Amino acid sequence: MSHSELRMRHVQNLYKNEPSTAGSVNGDVFYVQRDKLSASVTLHPEFPTIPPTIHIQPPMRHPMLDQRMVVCFHEYITNWRMHSELGKVVSTILDELQSSLNGGFAPPQQQQQSFQPQTQTHTHQHSQHQQQQYTQPTPNPDASRLARLGLPPVPDHFTELERFSHEELLALNEDEGKFVEFFSKLPMVKKLEEIEKNLKEENKAIAKQNLARKPELEHRKELLLQQHKELESKRGEYETLKAKYESLQKSLSPTAVLEQLNLAESKARQEADNLETSFQRGEMGLNEFIERFKKIKEKQHLLKNKSVAFQASMR
Repeated sequence: MSHSELRMRHVQNLYKNEPSTAGSVNGDVFYVQRDKLSASVTLHPEFPTIPPTIHIQPPMRHPMLDQRMVVCFHEYITNWRMHSELGKVVSTILDELQSSLNGGFAPPQQQQQSFQPQTQTHTHQHSQHQQQQYTQPTPNPDASRLARLGLPPVPDHFTELERFSHEELLALNEDEGKFVEFFSKLPMVKKLEEIEKNLKEENKAIAKQNLARKPELEHRKELLLQQHKELESKRGEYETLKAKYESLQKSLSPTAVLEQLNLAESKARQEADNLETSFQRGEMGLNEFIERFKKIKEKQHLLKNKSVAFQASMR
């Protein structure tokens, strides 16, 4: 599947999962509208090699959002793959944000409106209503995953906020420094800091153990290199012996032996013919010719008999 086809498949999946999506099919920015939320989904030229940019409106506080209201800390974004489903990713993120919005992570401007007392006599009732809003639990889809990692779950509401009056909640919401200070003192944050400290100590201990084993590792590495050299030497000897074996095997095959017998018999016969020609030319005496000719013919007949017998045994 080409890059453009894969991109179009993601866009179609977005329209399928979010029917309210607006934007050109061939465009780069798409707008998704929910009940209380809207999202702009920007597809970069390298998409889907890199994840989309999802911008949320209205502004709200949530662990998955940065200060620009861009989704940066959700597992679907941090673990984005080319074949992830864009529509499923956007729908899941909006579902979680909508759930958190109902459970206490309200947009700042909505919080300010809800904290405005209508009259002095209704202040206490409004504060109680706001406290009840923060205690409404909502499901956390990441809780089981965090538990498997040994991390405390991210709460959907903070019971520590129940002791604040609406004026204190207003001040906390409007003061970034107080907001950060409040959350840094939460048990969950302290637990995370403790886990981080323990992990650093464990990593430091593992690093020391690894460094302590460095001499042993270097020694084993040297032995391995030496054994590798010996292996290469033995391999060379093996290749030499293998070539010699194959040569002998080829030369001693039944067909090769038969050919050698026939060749030797042919040479003996030729030698006898040459000797006879020399005798006819008067180059040797009768006794010498008979003696030499007899030996050559005996050799020729012996080779001939061996060739016939060996050929018969091959059948």
